[in-house]
Formats: sequence, C-alpha cells, structure tokens
Amino acid sequence: MKQEWEEQFKIRGYEVDYHNELKVSSIFNFMQIAAAKHADNSNYGIEKLKDSGIYWVLSRMKVRIYSYPTYETNLKVSTWAKGTDRLFALRDYVLTTDQGIKVAEASSTWLVIDSVKKRPQKLNKLPSEFIMIEGKHAIDEIPGKIKEPEKLEHSYDKHVGYTDIDMNKHVNNEKYVEWALNSFDQDFYNKKRLSKIHINFLSECQMNQNIQLNRGKYPENTDSWYVEGVNCILDKKVFQAKVEWENR
Repeated sequence: MKQEWEEQFKIRGYEVDYHNELKVSSIFNFMQIAAAKHADNSNYGIEKLKDSGIYWVLSRMKVRIYSYPTYETNLKVSTWAKGTDRLFALRDYVLTTDQGIKVAEASSTWLVIDSVKKRPQKLNKLPSEFIMIEGKHAIDEIPGKIKEPEKLEHSYDKHVGYTDIDMNKHVNNEKYVEWALNSFDQDFYNKKRLSKIHINFLSECQMNQNIQLNRGKYPENTDSWYVEGVNCILDKKVFQAKVEWENR
C-alpha cells in the first residue's frame, strides 16, 4: 500500500474549454480518478467496500487554481489521506504539469455511507486500515460550511438526464461543478476565470429530477459568488458552492 498516490493524465480535447484551458470540472474528474485508484491500492476501494455494504461519498471540496494548462499537456495528480475529523476522512491533492508548474491544490472531506440505511458510518467500518500522512497539507484547513448571501437570483433550471448519471445511478460530483459554472455566461468568461472554488455536496440527484440553480454575489467581495442547486421536487438543496474569480 502506498501512502501517497501519483496518477498521470494527458489533457484531451473535451477536457478544455473554448479558451483552450483545462476545465475546472476536468480537474475534479482527475482528482476523483486518482483518489479511486489510491483507495483501490489501499484495499478500501469501491469493489472492496461493496462487500461490506458501504461506499464512499465526497462531501466537501476546496480547490485553489494557479494555472490553466492547455490541450495535450501532461499532468500529474498527487493525492494522500491526511487524517480524520469526526466521521470525515480527509484527503488532499496537488496537480502539476510535467514541467513542474503547479496547476491546483485541493482539500476534501469524505464520508463512508451505509448502502441500505444511507447513513454515515464510522471509519472503523472500513475493511482495512486507513493509511494517512499526518501533517502534510495541500491546503491547511478543513472545508467547512458555506455562508449564503442575503440576496439570490434565479440563474437557470436543469433537468437531470441520462448523461448526468454515473454507475451509482446518481449525479457525479463533477456534474455539480459544471452546473455551478454554467450559471455564468460567455461575456463573463471572456473577462474572468476561476481562481478558487469551495463546493459542498448535500444530497443525491437522480434521473428525471429538476434542479433550480440560484446565485448571488457576496457584498464584501465583488469577485466572489454563491451558487446553489435546489431539487424542485423535494425542495432540498443538493449543493452549495462559493466561487472566486480573477481577471484574465
């Protein structure tokens, strides 16, 4: 078992945007793949947990972005578990190019969920020891709750379709990121690009559900926005995000 995992990627055409810059949702996808490979190597991956009637859920993620590599750039994702906080398992990430340029760093919290009761479980339910590198941080803070601004505006409505659903029959985390970032139009992206995102995943979305996207600006910082997705059928928040922007 490896304490730290490294995964290599080459950026493909569908993983960049119209500026030929790596999509933020692709960053989330790369981190998810690396985390899954590390968990498999540590004997607490998806298939191993199925035997114990439990599964991993990404709960919160905070990402700082330093550069936006382009099509066909080679990337390395380094990831490691760094500790626990109550029921949360803590995992950090660093993304760099093959030239050593830092792309992003991130910190995340994960929960182990009972597949029948759908309730969080203690980490001692894992089928093998939780291997950690304590004291090593990409971001030296645990992602917490997200404050909602007083004023929100309706951004758009999203119908959950076939391509939004993963093998667990619910919406994958990178899709929530896409939905949040689709709350901003092309004129906005011609002037700005994302520098930080903090997203909390609050509840599952399933096929044929309707999600209302709302957004609001934080008054203390004109480059910081709040975005949420609300399940219209259940009247329940599915995610909250705080996004911070920088000028191009």
